[in-house]
Order: sequence, then C-alpha cells, then structure tokens
Amino acid sequence: MQQSISQKSNQVMSIYETYADTLFRIAMVHLGRREDAEEATQDTFIKFMEKAPAFHDAEHQKAWLIRVTTNHCKSLLRRGWRKREVKLEASELGITNDPED
Repeated sequence: MQQSISQKSNQVMSIYETYADTLFRIAMVHLGRREDAEEATQDTFIKFMEKAPAFHDAEHQKAWLIRVTTNHCKSLLRRGWRKREVKLEASELGITNDPED
C-alpha cells in the first residue's frame, strides 16, 4: 500500500514538473495576476489528484489539464469577485512620507 502511494506521488510530481509552467502561463493570460494564476494552477492539480482520470496518451493528459485550467479561470472571472476589488492609494489611507506622522 505504501509503495502504491509513493508511486502515485512521484507520478503526480513528474506531471506537475512537466506541465506546471504551461498551465501557469495559460492562467496568467486569463487572470492577469500572478497570485491568481498560481492558485488556478494549484487548483488544477488538486482536481487532477481528486479525479485521477485515465488518459489514452500524454497528449490527452496535456489537453485535459489545459482544459481544466482554462475552465477554472473562466469560472473565476465569472464570479465577479475581481470586479469588486478596490485598489487603495497611499494618499487615500492618509499615509505620508513624513516620519513624524
């Protein structure tokens, strides 16, 4: 049993090392923020580990990972939480460069 878990872990790490950069770049194109893209990439691999789909070949696996990443990014954009994000300027917070303040 332990050997099986170790083999699966090594397999997931190998797949992660192979595709993580590609999936991150796709997520960056969709989301535009590094933090969001990193989260989307992680979520994709979590779904991969949960579903454990069987693939015909490496191209099928790559296509599945890309599709899951793309769909996840689109669902994040649909939620609208990004639209509610407000950037605060230092002047709005009353922050000055004066050390006495």
